[in-house]
Amino acid sequence: MTLLLITLSFFVTLRGFQQAHFFEKYCVWPYQEKHRKEYYRMLTGGFLHGSWLHFGINMFVFWQFGKWVEGEFTELFTPILGQVIYTIIFLLTIVAANIPGHFRNNNQYSFRAVGASGGVAGILFIYILFNPWRNLYLYALIPIPGILMGVIYLWYSSYAAKNSKDNIDHSAHFWGAITGIFLAAIAHPPLVSNFFKAIIQDFPF
Repeated sequence: MTLLLITLSFFVTLRGFQQAHFFEKYCVWPYQEKHRKEYYRMLTGGFLHGSWLHFGINMFVFWQFGKWVEGEFTELFTPILGQVIYTIIFLLTIVAANIPGHFRNNNQYSFRAVGASGGVAGILFIYILFNPWRNLYLYALIPIPGILMGVIYLWYSSYAAKNSKDNIDHSAHFWGAITGIFLAAIAHPPLVSNFFKAIIQDFPF
């Protein structure tokens, strides 16, 4: 399912690059969402990207962690049910990640956004929920325990959402991560208690 979602994102992104009208119709555009009730954009915008670099980074992270999380879900549930739950969580996380930006920017005609970053953040944080002490690599070089990386990620996303002027919707990253954890905990409540057990029992120092 991870590869299918990446493939879908590739073709939607490609068409968005080739046809400006398609990009305009399906990008996240809070003004149009509010005034024309085009709420579908909060989902479809997650399959568009601003550049091939943007697409590549998002999909690489999604592939790296998504295939692992998908595998865990197929073991926790049945293979089919696990894939369904995994896909629903990913799609709902994309939507939830765009909701704060919708309310913050729905009277700004010029504001638009694209990218699966919120959904990818949700999947990454589900991975951390399973593996709080497993190392992630900052800039692909510096090993940092997942739980610590998660705290840094949330802090930075929250800070940047309020202070950054880089045209990135950092609030989508923050709320995507939170939503991913929340939905995974609903789907399989023991994940929460197992997470705290791992924090204590597997403490590396």
